[in-house]
Amino acid sequence: MTPADTQRLKKENAQLKAALKTHSVQMTGIFCSRGGVTVSLYPEQTCLLCDLPWKNNRVRYDGSLALDYAPRELELGETRLTLEPDGVVTLSGTMESLRIATGLRPLEETIAFDALNRVLFAACAGGLCACSLTKQREVFRYPTPGPCGAPLLFEQFCPDGELLPCVGISDGAGCYIALNRGTGEPLWRAQILGVPVGGAAHWNGYLFLTLRGAPCQALCLEARSGDLVWWNRGEGEALGGVIAQDAYCVREKNGRWLRFSLADGERIA
Repeated sequence: MTPADTQRLKKENAQLKAALKTHSVQMTGIFCSRGGVTVSLYPEQTCLLCDLPWKNNRVRYDGSLALDYAPRELELGETRLTLEPDGVVTLSGTMESLRIATGLRPLEETIAFDALNRVLFAACAGGLCACSLTKQREVFRYPTPGPCGAPLLFEQFCPDGELLPCVGISDGAGCYIALNRGTGEPLWRAQILGVPVGGAAHWNGYLFLTLRGAPCQALCLEARSGDLVWWNRGEGEALGGVIAQDAYCVREKNGRWLRFSLADGERIA
């Protein structure tokens, strides 16, 4: 990463913080994403545009080394969102209760939820599906040539300074794609020459992924363009990766954790 890149990221982060302070809804509480036997805790004070578990971001804010297993149940305070195998969405809480038969055929992947716009994103047979819980209809469907990967919600700044909400997915055929999460329009497509295992992580304007195979591969993309920042090889097959303890940490099937530098991908002892 060059000094110019560092300065640009600092400027964008400052803009993001300013935007979040003025345009987001502040919430207080303990936020968790339940999947398998793991529970991810998030900051007690956060906002709807930050990295909540609803966005399916593989970041361990508590610093623990653990993987989140493909949950289809998301929890925020006293509100719970669930996508059943038959495509029925239930939203329950103290303020509202909702049940919608979407007709989706969800894959065994995680879901993501745009809580601000109440749009559910799910990897389904044939591609990514975005469903509005407010309008109770499909917003868009993006077809993929292979099995759609777990969706990740993130934001980026446009050249004019506007905040652009995005959703990232693997197309199951060697590419990672960023879409406008309001319209489904492709923003960029990156050749990653593999299929990610588990979901991606977004941190400070960069995306981090682990690819299937033996040995596994870890890589970092620039979230605004999809350009490759770094790539490195693991040792065995991987179960997935998370950002924790200031590193991108990949869990291998033998139980070993590999730690890669966020900046350049070098292995950390």
